[in-house]
Amino acid sequence: MICDPFKPSTAIIDFRKRFTRLFQPGRHVTASAFADAIAGLNTCVEMAREYEDEMMVLESMLLPNQPRVVYGADFVSEPTPRPALRLVVSNRGERA
Repeated sequence: MICDPFKPSTAIIDFRKRFTRLFQPGRHVTASAFADAIAGLNTCVEMAREYEDEMMVLESMLLPNQPRVVYGADFVSEPTPRPALRLVVSNRGERA
């Protein structure tokens, strides 16, 4: 299995390994090592937020169009058009 370095789960696994290695019982922790651990945690949080936003955009593009229901209105609005997904090809017309 190939690990994707840009997935939040991979960053969390790496953070856990570094954290357990750094904060072993009886080990002296320097301020810079503690700051590095906090920075790693913040990186994991930001990666998770970004990944969640990207998944929401992808999900909205792939799910079928649903009509928007306006409660209290006498009509149902038309589905909003979604951008068409296109196959990316190279300049010679082959699949990229």
